[in-house]
Amino acid sequence: MTLPIIAVLNALVNFAIIFGLFLAFLVVAGFWPGWVFVAALAVLAVQLLLAIGLGMVLGVLNVFFRDVGQFFGIFLQFWFWFTPVVYPASILPEQVKPLMALNPMYPVIGSYQTIFVSQQWPDWLALVYPLVLGLVLCALGLRMYRQHVGEMVDEL
Repeated sequence: MTLPIIAVLNALVNFAIIFGLFLAFLVVAGFWPGWVFVAALAVLAVQLLLAIGLGMVLGVLNVFFRDVGQFFGIFLQFWFWFTPVVYPASILPEQVKPLMALNPMYPVIGSYQTIFVSQQWPDWLALVYPLVLGLVLCALGLRMYRQHVGEMVDEL
């Protein structure tokens, strides 16, 4: 069960290096957000919790259903473009905006944008949905693992 956590920690090391370079760029360019930067650590914690929970659930499912890994790779492509990372959410048509409320990464990415672009504190209430979803996924993944650990050994 530690594999998703190890994978996330490995990605976190890579992220720390790239993020350090990004912060150096902000300082050199004169765009340092100030004390509001501390909020990025809380947003990152919510994002990590969501990633670990999703990884645990998908990791258990992938043992029994090998297509889960293939499907999720494709799903991630759609999920990326459904999350306003490279475009502002304001350009979306009004009928699409209610669907954005279902995307747990929307408030996470929006919080990062608020911190680093607007240099303001994020809307903490908006992060409740991804936080609760991350906790539920972690609990579900742990429960699934404990229920099927014996079968997983046989399947692997």
